[in-house]
Amino acid sequence: MPIIENHKFVDDAWSHLEEGENPAHRSMIIVAFARLDEVLKRWPEGHRALGVDLPNDVSVDALAPHLTRFDIVTLNIPGFGDGRALSQARSLRNTHRFGGTIRARGNFLPDQYGFLIQSGVDSFEVSDRFPLEEWVRAAGQMPSAYQRGYAEAAGLETRPFLKALA
Repeated sequence: MPIIENHKFVDDAWSHLEEGENPAHRSMIIVAFARLDEVLKRWPEGHRALGVDLPNDVSVDALAPHLTRFDIVTLNIPGFGDGRALSQARSLRNTHRFGGTIRARGNFLPDQYGFLIQSGVDSFEVSDRFPLEEWVRAAGQMPSAYQRGYAEAAGLETRPFLKALA
């Protein structure tokens, strides 16, 4: 699937660890939440390049003890009418102060792109059903933020707290 970051298609450096695959000697992997404990036991402490795929029916709080070990969290949108991933993204950014990449994946439409950005999502696994121009156009059709100060400039600032911490 194509990946959009910063309004551009990019190559995906991440791969999903398939059921039964061994994480040893691997890097840049996204692990299913169900396998997280198993993989973390074998993952070297301090070694990065690890991500988790969080189902939309699991609370972000379940990741809290491990968030500093992740570079990416993928959130699932099974249908365009399911907004739980937006709540998860907002919680990751604002409550848990997650500074890594949040990627949306699943069945969402260009019309939702701007809402996802506002929620803190900054990477998108999209189908090739829509051209990049349509995604970018849809993002520009809504104000960058409903709340002043949440997003900067063009609304692409999904991690506003990082500047305060830096």
